[in-house]
Amino acid sequence: MIRRFLAVLALGCAPVFASAQQAPTPDDPRAVYALNLFGAACVSRMGDRDATSAWAGLEQLPPIEGDELSALLHGRPGRGWNASGPNGDALLILRDDGTCSVWARRASASQVELWVRRMMRQAAPDGSRAELTEEREIDGRGGRYRLAAYRLFSSESERQFLLTSTLTDADGEEVTAQVILSIGEIAPR
Repeated sequence: MIRRFLAVLALGCAPVFASAQQAPTPDDPRAVYALNLFGAACVSRMGDRDATSAWAGLEQLPPIEGDELSALLHGRPGRGWNASGPNGDALLILRDDGTCSVWARRASASQVELWVRRMMRQAAPDGSRAELTEEREIDGRGGRYRLAAYRLFSSESERQFLLTSTLTDADGEEVTAQVILSIGEIAPR
């Protein structure tokens, strides 16, 4: 149920931006790349670490290892891949608890934020929906971030997910417009 909801939302990115009544068409290919990567790697394989790992292998993404991976995972177990390409600098991070994240540098945080907010306001035909559970400013490496967390749920399923966007337009030494989109399964209320 929820996976279908998110798949519809992920596929709905282009039409939302293209609609004249909505926001302007995104002009930042890095933001579009980050959203597409998140949809392909994380949303379509929600909660299935093996499927996400297999996808990264099929895409021939180079693994991140050693101290760099440990720093990205904050000491938690997991895997990571460098998903950078001509359309942007991005990392795919997969923790052993199933949380899947895309970290994109220099992507337009405002364009990603607009997409996330618009998508999370929509209800799916099957009754799946998103509820904003937290929104706040936080201090992080390289600047100030806007965090928004959404609980994704359906009345027909006990499975729930948390989608988090952590965004900054900071032009710091370490971070420039960093976008972190994460999704992971959470215990039902």
